[in-house]
Amino acid sequence: VRAGALVDQIERLAPLAHPNWAEVLVAFYPRKGVPAHRGEVPKVVLRHVRGGTALSDWLVPPGQSRGRGAGEVGGAAAASPSSSRKRLGPAPRIAQVSVPARCRIIDGLLSAVLYLHANNLVHQMVTPANVLLDADLLPRLRPSVATGAIHSRDLWTNRTETLLYTAPETLAGAAAYTPAADVWAVGACALELVLAAPWNAAFPDADAFARALLGDLPLERLDAHEVAAAGWPPEVLELVRACLQKDPAKRPTLAVAR
Repeated sequence: VRAGALVDQIERLAPLAHPNWAEVLVAFYPRKGVPAHRGEVPKVVLRHVRGGTALSDWLVPPGQSRGRGAGEVGGAAAASPSSSRKRLGPAPRIAQVSVPARCRIIDGLLSAVLYLHANNLVHQMVTPANVLLDADLLPRLRPSVATGAIHSRDLWTNRTETLLYTAPETLAGAAAYTPAADVWAVGACALELVLAAPWNAAFPDADAFARALLGDLPLERLDAHEVAAAGWPPEVLELVRACLQKDPAKRPTLAVAR
């Protein structure tokens, strides 16, 4: 990100305030020619989230973490088939959270991204790692280095950093990052909340997962008996399907989705 674009980005984010958004309180960016700033890196202080833990930490079994690995580029690793698909060992913590509470997390995430879009901003990295859950499991979406103006070519990098939540059109080299790509990422996060597991657990590596994104998605897992038995509202499952439409023009706007 260019220095000028970073300054512009912070200035756009600073006025934002929403119950499901981690507000920017203070920002520092080093200036050229200032000796005291030599060697410094940009720093952003966000509003404290009481008891805040990343949603990504809730999607793996206790004691494990989603570090860098095959399933994501520069972000959370995909759970292996033995840990997630076959359900061996302890279940992810999110599996112990009630369906109504997980619905509230999805609704809060929708609300935060809708708020950004209403302010002519796209997030570009809506991932569980950027969703902080407070002590009451209410979500706050935090900004990413890519968050910026809709259609901004300065901040968009042609590919979001995290593969699992990257829309197919972005993988295919779309010329711009649009709100529809954020909608896809919201759907991917919601699918993981429904399944209580990383949704790429059935794929052996990142390349296989990327091929699946450009082919047929495993949305039949939403029809599984355990999903219905858990009492998920049909409208939530339909929302996930709608957000994960391959054609971005067919995805709902988040105002419609809510």
